[in-house]
Amino acid sequence: MKKRTVFVCTHRSARPQVVEGGIRPFFPRANGEIQREFPDPLNLAGTDDEIMADVRRIRDEVTIRIDATFGAV
Repeated sequence: MKKRTVFVCTHRSARPQVVEGGIRPFFPRANGEIQREFPDPLNLAGTDDEIMADVRRIRDEVTIRIDATFGAV
């Protein structure tokens, strides 16, 4: 059987905190779960160039972690 990978982002800045605790994706046939946290780009501060550099760094970190976990394509 072909393996499938699902990426789910549960962060939503507009979601009320009361609801946040009760919502979590559930996949009954999933073999496992890997949790990775990254800085929220909305919380970055600095000049436009500094923020863009940080966004690119976060993007690259996400790519590195995905490649390390699932193999580079």
